[in-house]
Amino acid sequence: ALPISTQKVMQLLVRSFDTRVVDTLVCQSAADLKCLLATEDELPLEDIQLYNGPNVLDNSTMLCELPANSAIDVIVPLLGGKVHGSLARAGKVRGQTPKVNKLDKIGRA
Repeated sequence: ALPISTQKVMQLLVRSFDTRVVDTLVCQSAADLKCLLATEDELPLEDIQLYNGPNVLDNSTMLCELPANSAIDVIVPLLGGKVHGSLARAGKVRGQTPKVNKLDKIGRA
């Protein structure tokens, strides 16, 4: 970690169960933030994923190096997640829909 005198101090929005402001003096790295979230939100430490926009933050990421006014999204994947709809039924709707002949096109202005 950088000495406090040379470290850029800022606040980050962290979106977990609720949105909170975290100071980079309290949590200097992504690993520190994961520990904080595991304790405060009772999340499984090893499953926590942190994102800054589309970028995944690894444990060594220093939070003070993120752009100013950054927001961090907290993701914890769920086991047994299900895709909406059944893949076993995929493509069968078309065969069950009655065929309707195309009508002559009517011009529009």
